[in-house]
Amino acid sequence: MCSIRSTSREHLPTVTTIFQAAMSGSVQTVPPVQSARDLGVYIDSDLTMTTHISHVLSSCISAPQHIQPIKQSLPPDALDTLVTSLVRRHLDSCNVAFKGLLARDFQRLQSVLNAAVRLVSNSSSCCHDTSLLRDWHWLPIGQRVQYKLCMPVHRCLYREASSCLATLTVPTAITGNRPAV
Repeated sequence: MCSIRSTSREHLPTVTTIFQAAMSGSVQTVPPVQSARDLGVYIDSDLTMTTHISHVLSSCISAPQHIQPIKQSLPPDALDTLVTSLVRRHLDSCNVAFKGLLARDFQRLQSVLNAAVRLVSNSSSCCHDTSLLRDWHWLPIGQRVQYKLCMPVHRCLYREASSCLATLTVPTAITGNRPAV
């Protein structure tokens, strides 16, 4: 008999686990859960991505606090690599799921990226974050999501993607449904 638990983060069921349990017949009914994790993305019951954003923020927020005491002993490129591996990696992982989020959710994620760029650039909180992001060649969260969505399409259109994916992509001007620009 398969049991599905959702009492803690470690025991959060995945969508695949719930589906396999339901299909195998070992569970007569699938109990509702507040959120499930699949492929690293937490999907909550109302599809607001609040659970996923909270998990991303909790994994990112403590890193600058741990790096702060040792940052003076690190060369700038090592500090950038450390912040990239501890903060930016979490913000970029599965971030295409952030498309269409509310502005307040983007702002929560952006605040972590702003803190990371201030740490790397050794700037105070009164410095303008946009110029710091530009100086370090980091994209804001909204543009990072847009970039990550556009790159596979670009690769498909220029035949740099795998053939199975490239054949699924057809420019709209060719289909006849929309006139060429």
